[in-house]
Amino acid sequence: MLERARDLFAGLDVRDSGLRVAAHDRDLEGLALAGFAARAVAKLVAEARGVAPEAAAARDALALLVRLAGAAEVAA
Repeated sequence: MLERARDLFAGLDVRDSGLRVAAHDRDLEGLALAGFAARAVAKLVAEARGVAPEAAAARDALALLVRLAGAAEVAA
Protein backbone atom coordinates (compact mmCIF):
# COMPACT_ATOMS: atom_id res chain seq x y z
CA MET A 1 0.00 0.00 0.00
CA LEU A 2 2.83 2.38 0.84
CA GLU A 3 4.55 1.68 -2.46
CA ARG A 4 1.37 2.61 -4.36
CA ALA A 5 1.05 5.79 -2.32
CA ARG A 6 4.68 6.71 -3.04
CA ASP A 7 3.91 6.49 -6.76
CA LEU A 8 0.81 8.65 -6.37
CA PHE A 9 2.49 11.37 -4.35
CA ALA A 10 5.96 11.22 -5.98
CA GLY A 11 7.42 10.60 -2.55
CA LEU A 12 6.25 9.52 0.82
CA ASP A 13 8.11 9.49 4.10
CA VAL A 14 6.37 7.38 6.73
CA ARG A 15 7.40 7.56 10.34
CA ASP A 16 5.75 4.77 12.25
CA SER A 17 7.74 4.98 15.47
CA GLY A 18 4.74 6.52 17.22
CA LEU A 19 2.35 3.75 16.22
CA ARG A 20 1.07 1.44 18.94
CA VAL A 21 -1.02 -1.67 18.89
CA ALA A 22 -3.99 -1.38 21.21
CA ALA A 23 -6.38 -4.05 22.43
CA HIS A 24 -9.98 -3.44 21.46
CA ASP A 25 -12.87 -4.16 23.81
CA ARG A 26 -13.92 -7.07 21.55
CA ASP A 27 -10.44 -8.57 21.93
CA LEU A 28 -10.73 -8.46 25.70
CA GLU A 29 -14.27 -9.88 25.76
CA GLY A 30 -13.04 -12.95 23.88
CA LEU A 31 -10.57 -13.86 26.61
CA ALA A 32 -13.22 -15.42 28.89
CA LEU A 33 -11.45 -14.44 32.09
CA ALA A 34 -12.90 -14.79 35.58
CA GLY A 35 -12.00 -13.89 39.14
CA PHE A 36 -8.74 -12.08 39.77
CA ALA A 37 -7.78 -11.98 36.09
CA ALA A 38 -11.09 -10.38 35.08
CA ARG A 39 -10.77 -7.77 37.84
CA ALA A 40 -7.19 -7.01 36.78
CA VAL A 41 -8.27 -6.52 33.15
CA ALA A 42 -11.13 -4.25 34.24
CA LYS A 43 -8.67 -2.14 36.24
CA LEU A 44 -6.24 -1.98 33.32
CA VAL A 45 -9.04 -0.96 30.95
CA ALA A 46 -10.03 1.89 33.28
CA GLU A 47 -6.41 3.04 33.59
CA ALA A 48 -5.83 2.75 29.83
CA ARG A 49 -8.64 5.20 29.10
CA GLY A 50 -7.03 7.89 31.24
CA VAL A 51 -4.31 10.40 30.49
CA ALA A 52 -2.06 9.69 33.47
CA PRO A 53 1.45 8.36 32.80
CA GLU A 54 0.18 4.91 33.82
CA ALA A 55 -2.29 4.90 30.91
CA ALA A 56 0.38 3.99 28.35
CA ALA A 57 1.63 1.13 30.53
CA ALA A 58 -1.94 -0.15 30.96
CA ARG A 59 -2.53 -0.07 27.18
CA ASP A 60 0.73 -1.94 26.62
CA ALA A 61 -0.23 -4.55 29.23
CA LEU A 62 -3.63 -5.12 27.61
CA ALA A 63 -2.10 -5.46 24.14
CA LEU A 64 0.43 -7.96 25.48
CA LEU A 65 -2.31 -9.94 27.25
CA VAL A 66 -4.33 -10.23 24.05
CA ARG A 67 -1.24 -11.22 22.07
CA LEU A 68 -0.21 -13.89 24.59
CA ALA A 69 -3.75 -15.23 24.88
CA GLY A 70 -3.90 -15.54 21.10
CA ALA A 71 -0.59 -17.41 21.06
CA ALA A 72 -1.86 -19.76 23.76
CA GLU A 73 -4.99 -20.52 21.72
CA VAL A 74 -2.89 -21.35 18.67
CA ALA A 75 -0.67 -23.67 20.73
CA ALA A 76 -3.65 -25.51 22.23
